[in-house]
Amino acid sequence: MHAGTILIAGATGTLGSRLARRLADGGKRVVAAVRPTSDLGRLGGRFKTLDVTGTDRELRAAFKRFGVDAVINCVADYGRDGAARSRIADANLRTPLRLLEAAHATGVSTFVNTHTSLPHDVSPYTLAKHQFCDWLAGATVPPTRINVVLEHFYGPGQDPSMFVAFLVDRFLADAPEIRTTKAEQRRDFVHIDDVLDAYECLLDNADRLGDGFHEFPVGGGPPPRLRDVIETVRRLTGNTRTEVAYGARPYRENEVMHAEADLRPMASLGWSPRVSLEDGLADVVAAARASLSNAKAA
Repeated sequence: MHAGTILIAGATGTLGSRLARRLADGGKRVVAAVRPTSDLGRLGGRFKTLDVTGTDRELRAAFKRFGVDAVINCVADYGRDGAARSRIADANLRTPLRLLEAAHATGVSTFVNTHTSLPHDVSPYTLAKHQFCDWLAGATVPPTRINVVLEHFYGPGQDPSMFVAFLVDRFLADAPEIRTTKAEQRRDFVHIDDVLDAYECLLDNADRLGDGFHEFPVGGGPPPRLRDVIETVRRLTGNTRTEVAYGARPYRENEVMHAEADLRPMASLGWSPRVSLEDGLADVVAAARASLSNAKAA
């Protein structure tokens, strides 16, 4: 594991904040790269922050001041709120590029990027993600460049717009109806705890990997149909009232019908997913129920 400071970009999101806490709890020095407008609530006041909106000179100076030795990019703007393409490109392409350039200029040894398994033509988000991946693969520094191709991760505390969080919220609320596609797509669901283990494993093995561009898919195992995930969440919540209107929405253009990570590269480092889908979904449901109970008691 790196002895220097680990800079996490996107540290206010579900993945970035959980990763920051995991690494800090393990005794690592962590700095959160954030925007001035970011909600820092998930960080709990534990971490020093670096402003990613400063000039390139300010960014390089901050890297040197904190002694950054590794960068983990967890930035993700999905554009679900109708965001302009320029904002999506800024978050998913321009900001990581600026971090990569600062890492190059200050001698950072390792850059870990969080990539998507979806093809580039699915959305503006996936296009920007693939464009940055091309830049990272074509770079020569930092010497160790790791690309984490992350499948559909889930866990407690996710934004309600995310698939599992949305289902749990709607079923616990006894929503009258959930409108969806035929839900025959297969997605590779991986629990947040397994994802955090994967990042730690990659950092532990960065020296062993050595110079160059290294790609590691991360998923949870054989992918279930979305219909099966929906019905499992329904059962775990005890919902008997909500109507799921399968086929009420069309598949999106360029819909991916089967997504599954090749786990052999991660297995070669000693990592494998530990949390079953059933247990992981039960974890999310339990956390959501506890949150609702606490809110009612407040």
